Amino acid sequence: MMVSTEKLRHKARSLKKCLLALGLAVISSASGATERFTEAVITQVETSDVNILVFLQFVSGDPLPQSDGGTNEMQKSFLFVANSTNDISLRKHVFTTAVVAQTQQTQVRFRWDDTNNRIVSMLLR
Repeated sequence: MMVSTEKLRHKARSLKKCLLALGLAVISSASGATERFTEAVITQVETSDVNILVFLQFVSGDPLPQSDGGTNEMQKSFLFVANSTNDISLRKHVFTTAVVAQTQQTQVRFRWDDTNNRIVSMLLR
């Protein structure tokens, strides 16, 4: 039985994609990080030279970490948009989205990493 070169190339590409996905899954599971999903409304955005935080009003999903943001206020739910100076420069688009969501008081679906409480992605509802 003769198999065309194009079919072999397609199968090789599919195999490469599967192996890449498997490798990424192994790496992420080895780190011990768990991605969480939460819906919330952004109530406050705080910025500094080394991080950007969003404080949230929990709606549903996985429970959020609590902090007072370095103030004497009561504990509030929060997530990091960025937690280093380099991270800030790379995640300006996430910061902008957070400010828009806060201004519009929009409910947001967050995917976040529980090892460093950092937002992975945001979906405005």
